[in-house]
Amino acid sequence: LAHLCNGAIDGCAVYVDNSESTCSTCKDGHKIGSNSQVCSDCTVPNCKRCPSSTSTCQECVDGYTFHNQESGSGTCVQCFTNCAECDTTNHCSSCVMGFYVDGEGAACKACSEGVTNCSLCTVAQGVSCTSCVSGWRLADAACNVNCKIENCDNCQTSDQSCDSCKTGFYANGTICTSCSQFSDKCSACNSSGCTECQTGYSVSDNTCAACPTNCDQC
Repeated sequence: LAHLCNGAIDGCAVYVDNSESTCSTCKDGHKIGSNSQVCSDCTVPNCKRCPSSTSTCQECVDGYTFHNQESGSGTCVQCFTNCAECDTTNHCSSCVMGFYVDGEGAACKACSEGVTNCSLCTVAQGVSCTSCVSGWRLADAACNVNCKIENCDNCQTSDQSCDSCKTGFYANGTICTSCSQFSDKCSACNSSGCTECQTGYSVSDNTCAACPTNCDQC
């Protein structure tokens, strides 16, 4: 039996049983001790896993790659901008969300460079868009249909109807209505009232009520 918690062993992610004195799995960037009662920091900067020794990295965190690994004392070197995984510092195998690998992996370009108004994309035989930026509709792998309804975030069904409204608005028939009608402190809502309030306020009777003085959440 194992459980997740914030216990006595610094850097432990999963404890054995309920004692919180024996660690089963350490958090990323840590090595579990031989007695399973300590999680030591990996000493190689930006190292994700160092199971055999704190000074020997086996896997780098996302956005970094091994350098001089053959020597047994390799380091984690940052990939170039917007690259999530790279084989070398100048060759990217996958980019961060919203970007795609261009050409032979020498650069990560924004999806919007490949397809106008595109926020997420894939690359097979050319750039193919899978999701558009707020206010635009995806059609035939392109984002060239503007949502006609004001403050509409997603109009995938039709440019004349809204599937979801922008933050601070809710779908009210064929329009997006502001949550401010329930309270000027309302940050999210539905047709019944406010569902989320700004910092320092809480939902009460479908509107927003102030928390006690100096309290952020209540």
